Amino acid sequence: MNEEIDVPVGEKIMLAVKSLDMDDTVEIIRVKCVEDEYQNCCSECAFQHREECHIYECFSVYRMDGKDVYFKKIEVVDEELKFKKKNMNREFDLEAALNGAKIRTRCGYPVRIICTDRNGQYPVVALLGGEGEETVCSYTVEGRSNVGALSNYDLVMAPEKRYINIFQDKNGKYHCSKKSYQTEEMAKEVEGFVLRKYKGCRYVETVEIEEY
Repeated sequence: MNEEIDVPVGEKIMLAVKSLDMDDTVEIIRVKCVEDEYQNCCSECAFQHREECHIYECFSVYRMDGKDVYFKKIEVVDEELKFKKKNMNREFDLEAALNGAKIRTRCGYPVRIICTDRNGQYPVVALLGGEGEETVCSYTVEGRSNVGALSNYDLVMAPEKRYINIFQDKNGKYHCSKKSYQTEEMAKEVEGFVLRKYKGCRYVETVEIEEY
């Protein structure tokens, strides 16, 4: 189970969701997963009318625990600042996968490609699973398991470990560098530049993320 897709009820998470006016920054919000038995609170969800809506699969038909939920925006305080994984999957690249890049399904299962020349609309054949018995699945060259619809079992590129800086502006909003860096040292090298460019900003920390 991928924690970023099926967030447990009651868990608080933090993520970047919206571009701001400041260059190379995004807004970071903190949300709490709240059970909603009758799915009446979509209008109160932090992701309503955003591209991220449903990325956490709030409907019970998609969730491992079978519960309907929504995501309530909550106030962020300094001591709670723990930037979670970015939650957008990188689109599948067949050539990169064949050259050794790691791949997985949208919901987090490890994948091994068996062949790419199967006859028909789904020429890519892969094994899903890892430990225990693996499942055979077929895909389009774009990594889709079902033409015309997104699926948890589509192929995507596996996340890469990267580093970003977290800042707080003079109005109390949190921001992170839109660009990520391969090492913590590289990320910290740009910290001083941002503080000089945006007067009143406060450096919070440099954090490791998994970039999707």
